[in-house]
Amino acid sequence: MAGEAARPRRVVLAVYLDSHFHELIRVARLLRDSGRYAPVVVFAREYPARARDVATCRRESIECVDLRGEPFREGVASPASPLAGREGAGAGRRLRLAVRRLSPRLEETLHGAAVHLVEESLVTALPLRLREVRRSLRGARALMARLRPDLLVLAEDTVEYGTAALVRAAHEKGAPSVIVPFTIATAEEPAETYAPARRFQVRGLGNRLLARLYPRWVHHHRGQRLVRQPAPRALALEMLGLAPPRPWTVHSGFADRIAVESERMLDLYRGEGVPADKLVLTGAPYDDVLAAARAESPSRRAALLAGLGLDPARPLVVSALPPDQMGSRAEICEFATYADLVAAWMDALVASGDGNVLVTAHPRAQPGELAVADHPRVRLVGHDTAELVPLADVFVASASATIRWAIACGVPVVNYDVYRYAYADYRGCPGVLAAADRPAFARLLRSLACDPGARARAAAAQQAEAPRWGMLDGQSGRRVIGLFDALTDDRGGSR
Repeated sequence: MAGEAARPRRVVLAVYLDSHFHELIRVARLLRDSGRYAPVVVFAREYPARARDVATCRRESIECVDLRGEPFREGVASPASPLAGREGAGAGRRLRLAVRRLSPRLEETLHGAAVHLVEESLVTALPLRLREVRRSLRGARALMARLRPDLLVLAEDTVEYGTAALVRAAHEKGAPSVIVPFTIATAEEPAETYAPARRFQVRGLGNRLLARLYPRWVHHHRGQRLVRQPAPRALALEMLGLAPPRPWTVHSGFADRIAVESERMLDLYRGEGVPADKLVLTGAPYDDVLAAARAESPSRRAALLAGLGLDPARPLVVSALPPDQMGSRAEICEFATYADLVAAWMDALVASGDGNVLVTAHPRAQPGELAVADHPRVRLVGHDTAELVPLADVFVASASATIRWAIACGVPVVNYDVYRYAYADYRGCPGVLAAADRPAFARLLRSLACDPGARARAAAAQQAEAPRWGMLDGQSGRRVIGLFDALTDDRGGSR
């Protein structure tokens, strides 16, 4: 029994995106280095940079598996969704029965012709979505049965992914679940992204039916009524008990706890309606990276710039390039292509003054996408952005969660809203200077980079806000592990 009790507790970390991996690998390192936990990264979805992230796990001796729970073999595709079969003449009857279960009063509120039109739009989609969600749940149960985790860790819990199925399957095995967030989560972001797409608007009988039966799926945004997911998938989630209580509130599902990053994020989650008993203020693993870099800022900065062949005496601008989001923002963005955007961004950085410029790419960026200016003071670097922000005199980004890092470190920010999301995340932060277009971006960037007085004033304003935006005491990782300890101790430790 003693040997069994001493077995490291097994923690599954579910990765769906490159951005998830970028933060969850920090958690995996904490778990590995604790000596008490055995992290297992599950690549639950294919994405372009997955091979790079698998290689990182292998290089750092962190176990990684595919969504079957098998040792990961790069080049072998993850299980695909089953091909949809023909539903045949019985589909309409099954749909009527399903809708009747959702609302016995439906036939009183819709006439026969309307029901027929609903069938026309849902007759194939709803059965397909039901099969898809059932399959996701079966797969999650099989994964948990194979891995036998003591804890499940997610970067987010949203209806876009199969996280609800994973949380349920973990709970069925007695394993609690924790969200270690990777970004700022509000209803504003999905609403702004989905608003132009007709299938997310309360139009057509399917989405109108969803809005009538389940009003919580509806969100009002810029004069539009939107649904968080189109009716077929939302109804499938409702029918199988996997719909979150508040679909528009990110992290409102059934995870047991959220490791809250800062006082500012605690206020945000409360304002979004996340239950208070889920929120545990821990700080974030990236806090400790920021704290270590800030503590050694002069020596690290000098060594970094000297190694890059740059003059350490010059001001330092660090810029996080935004990802390519032209697919959903092309009609709103002032640039025709992502290449045009990157070129204009780099031109502004080069023209900002005589300081050094370090540029980091978004985790989603692909090789060959970035044409960085050939300039003696500009470098594209592969460093962790969290290691660079505390070294900077000015940080430049676009509506990015990384701006939180600069605020916490007291570093002035130029926030160029290049995709024109108009998020309110940093509104009211005097050390975050907002640019809505290219001329304003160039003007603000040059002002901070060239004017030491303006930079000092912005830094002072940022430092006044800093304590609410980060927990830079070097203990955030320990607090996160403490939360994991409390949850796994409650279930009797390792099995």
